[in-house]
Amino acid sequence: MVQKEFKLFLFKVSILSVALLVIYGILINSFLKLYSFNIFPFLLLYFIVITICTYFILLKTNALSQIKFINRYILLTTIRLFLNIIIIIVYLFNYKSTAIIFVITFLFLYAIYSVFEIISILSIIKKK
Repeated sequence: MVQKEFKLFLFKVSILSVALLVIYGILINSFLKLYSFNIFPFLLLYFIVITICTYFILLKTNALSQIKFINRYILLTTIRLFLNIIIIIVYLFNYKSTAIIFVITFLFLYAIYSVFEIISILSIIKKK
């Protein structure tokens, strides 16, 4: 059951990521040529990996008690928050010319993948 749910999640996250990449390509090639920067695919990859890892850990933890699940969720969220802050700060100090575009893109992807992850996690909790 866990393996089936994880494969379904991988399929869904792949569809979401391809859709975001296509939308990015369309926007950059038509409306936002001036705002193009080469870091978008790496940001997308970062959020894909983080989302998949978080979901996998929580999927495995879901079989344990509810308290352990909640503790792991809070721990993972805290780690991700600090990691995201570190990435943003490092980028801001090193690439000031594209900092605003980076932060907007980062926060947009963070919001999209966070909502997707929460919806996915709620679905596995409801099945339990």
